[in-house]
Amino acid sequence: MPEETTLERMRLLLTGRTEETKRTMVCAGKKFIEFAGKKDAYDRWDVLRYLEHMDQKKRSKNYRRFAFYSIKKVFSATESPWPFEKADVPKVGDEERIAPALPLSQKYHPMVDPEVVREEVGRLVKNAREKCNSLELAMLAVGTTYGTRRVEKARIGPDDMDRKKGILLIRTAKGGVMREHLIPESIAPYIEGYDWKHNLSPGDVTLVLGDIYSKCGLKKPARVGWHTFRRALNTCLREIAGDENAPVRLLESHIYNFLRWRAKARGEFGMMTVYDRATSFRIDQKVFSI
Repeated sequence: MPEETTLERMRLLLTGRTEETKRTMVCAGKKFIEFAGKKDAYDRWDVLRYLEHMDQKKRSKNYRRFAFYSIKKVFSATESPWPFEKADVPKVGDEERIAPALPLSQKYHPMVDPEVVREEVGRLVKNAREKCNSLELAMLAVGTTYGTRRVEKARIGPDDMDRKKGILLIRTAKGGVMREHLIPESIAPYIEGYDWKHNLSPGDVTLVLGDIYSKCGLKKPARVGWHTFRRALNTCLREIAGDENAPVRLLESHIYNFLRWRAKARGEFGMMTVYDRATSFRIDQKVFSI
C-alpha cells in the first residue's frame, strides 16, 4: 500500500482530534513506516524492532508510548491485526512524571507553598494587565483560575459564556466531565472583554503563553507551560484540603470536580466527585473564597 494512502487513512481515523494531534500522530506513523518499510500489512516484530530502535536512540519513554499508540493507527489504516494487549503499552518511568510546578524558580520541586504560588502568579498577572491584549488576558484568566488545559482554552467559544448568569462552560479534555463554572468578579472583565471568536489550535494556545511572558518582560523557564498553572492550582488546593485550620473546608473530591478530571482518574472517590450543577457551583464558591 502506498505510504500516502496509509497516512491519509490515519488522518481519517483521527477525525475528531485536534489538528495538532493529527499532525503529530501522522508524523510518528510516517517515521514507523520509513523504518519498517512500505508494506500492505505489518506485524508484531515490526513494532518490537522499532521500539528497540527508539531505545537505542534514547528516545524518552513518553515518546515511545506516544509512538506506540500512533503505530496502532498505522495497523488500523492497513487493516493489520493489532498484536498487543493493554499490558504491553510502554510504561512511563517516575523520573519522566516529574513536571515543573510554580514557583517557577523551583521548576522541579514536587510540592509548592500556596502563598508563594499566589505571589508568583500575582506578579505575572499584574504585569499582564498593563501590557497584554484581550486574548492574552482572557487566556491567562481561565488558565490561572480554572487550571484549564490547552485544548480546553482552544475550545471555548462565544456561546460558552452566559454573561447575565456569570457562567462559563468548559468543554473538558482527556475524557473529563464537561463543566459549567461560575465566573468570579475578579476575572469577569478579562473573560467578558474578549469575544472568543478565535480558531486556535492547542499549539497556538502554547504560543500565547510565550507572548505573555515576553510582553511582561519575563523569561519563561524551559518546560513551563499552561499545564504548570494547573499543577500549581492542584497543589495549592490539596494543601488547603489537608489543613485542618483552613478557613474553608475543602475535600479531595471537590478538587477532582473543580479540575474536571475524568472518572477513571478519580480513583477511590468514584461517584463522590460527580455532583449536580448546584453543588458544583458551591464548590466554585469555596475555591474562589480561598
